[in-house]
Amino acid sequence: RDVKQFVEGEEGAAAAAPRPRSARGRGRGRGRGPRAPIEGEPSGFQVCVQGIPWKFTWKELKELLAECGEVERSDVMTAPDGRSKGWGTVRFTTKEAANAAIEQFHGSTLEERTLTVFLDKKA
Repeated sequence: RDVKQFVEGEEGAAAAAPRPRSARGRGRGRGRGPRAPIEGEPSGFQVCVQGIPWKFTWKELKELLAECGEVERSDVMTAPDGRSKGWGTVRFTTKEAANAAIEQFHGSTLEERTLTVFLDKKA
């Protein structure tokens, strides 16, 4: 067969030519590759706190949990519009302080919201 017959096919209709591959990838994200699975145990220094009052800031969260030990860092997660998502993370300087925060605050109520405190598996 010549090239014209191959492209047009037997019925004379143009056959669907294969699409050229894009130089930008296959559309599976921004080229970061697959995310590495979380391996091993959590560090034991950072806790997640769910159910915090909507108006809480990182400073208030830090002050609240500071009675369990020295706080290295605290964050309250926010939506793109700046509103709180109702949860945050607190990183302590010792594992004992993190465990004390879990024992003291998990299941407690703050401004009519029940707190859930647990070790952060990603830190």
